[in-house]
Amino acid sequence: MSIHLNMKPGDIVDSWCLKEKLGAGGNAEVWVAERPDRTESALKILGQIKPTKEPYRRFRAEIEVLRMLGSFPGILPLIDAHLPDQPSRQAPAWLALPIATLIRSSLENDASLRQVVEAMASVARTLAILAAEHGVYHRDIKPENLYQYNHNWCIGDFGLIDYPDKESLTGTGKFVGPIYYLAPELLNDPDNTESGPADVYSLAKTLWVLATGQNYPLPGFLSRQIPQFLISSYISDSRSHMLDLLVEKATHPNPRERPTMKDVADELAAWLEEPPSTSHIPDLSDLQGQITPIMQRYLEAKKRLDQYSTRACQLQRELPDRMQPITDKLSSMMGLPVTFINNPNIVSFAETKRIKQLSDHFCTDTVNFVAQSPLPLDEHNRNISLYGGIVIQFTRAGMLYITGFYILGILGAHRTLWVETQAAEVGTAREAKAIDYILNVMTSSLPTAISEYVDALRMHNP
Repeated sequence: MSIHLNMKPGDIVDSWCLKEKLGAGGNAEVWVAERPDRTESALKILGQIKPTKEPYRRFRAEIEVLRMLGSFPGILPLIDAHLPDQPSRQAPAWLALPIATLIRSSLENDASLRQVVEAMASVARTLAILAAEHGVYHRDIKPENLYQYNHNWCIGDFGLIDYPDKESLTGTGKFVGPIYYLAPELLNDPDNTESGPADVYSLAKTLWVLATGQNYPLPGFLSRQIPQFLISSYISDSRSHMLDLLVEKATHPNPRERPTMKDVADELAAWLEEPPSTSHIPDLSDLQGQITPIMQRYLEAKKRLDQYSTRACQLQRELPDRMQPITDKLSSMMGLPVTFINNPNIVSFAETKRIKQLSDHFCTDTVNFVAQSPLPLDEHNRNISLYGGIVIQFTRAGMLYITGFYILGILGAHRTLWVETQAAEVGTAREAKAIDYILNVMTSSLPTAISEYVDALRMHNP
């Protein structure tokens, strides 16, 4: 049976003198009280006087666990307690805890996200240790049960505690825990539900509330797909998105998909670690002295290679014009057009070994033309062709190798009629002389090339 305590300042409960009422709820009142030795406490006085009823049994379980834990770091320690065999209005059950500051009041409205995470990391670490070392689960995690005491973050109000071999206290159809912070599985079957994942759920909701500054958490699974569920939607912090992921995992509808409390504590501790600083750069003056001349050589080499590439483009534009008299003559003699083709692999048709093989060349271009018989001469549409052209090769050392050639193509087979190479340093007078020489030899070799072409045509009458 519950009674209305109707306590007032100045009343005496055992040796405690009541001074100020802090709150009431859950069949109990909480008062600031003082003993004759000047010890102050938050005195929780139970209004239930029937020891067989659930509130009294829960009160007794809370006292038993607090006595067992003693001065366990991270929880409000038990100063004293009284569990009479026959409680009454004049002799109620009570427990005394230190006077502490609620976490909301300690953090205040201007607390940084880092301060919130520091507090919740401490709470998560305490809960993880309680679970690992004692099998104890709180089941009532919410801001109203978290405090700052002696500069430490502490957990209070163990009235809904779960621990090994604890008797079932919840009546059929009832749920335990704070409704706004309650894991969904505790709504239907609290006595047969794992308490560890439920504490993780409630802690994540508490983290969300304290980080966002809202009065209550939004209900259910806090998915990152919904902007209103994101901590990063309420505050500006470059690392808040990492907490969004943690909250999403910790509020998963399936308890088995949630992280453990140790995982949560480790993640919050990792979030608090300062990213390594990259602002300090050691003295690199010695290395600077070494790298500067090396890079200068590379830049000079690149400049030279760019010049060679530019010269190669110039030659590709100039050589067709300079070979125009040759192609015009060939075209007038055959009565057919002679076309320039872009085929850099033309020299592979014949004796490629006679083309200069350069181990350090970086650029190869070909300017070539072709004269073909007007009709295909076999079932594969192959004909008789006369190829002529110039291969341009530049080396990194600044040398130009210019090779002129004539190649006769007969039904897919190829034979080199003439090939000759001249070399000169790029940009020198000898370069121009080498190009002139190849063009002159190409001109003087034209009759022989045409003669070979005519003989091939004669042998393969259509």
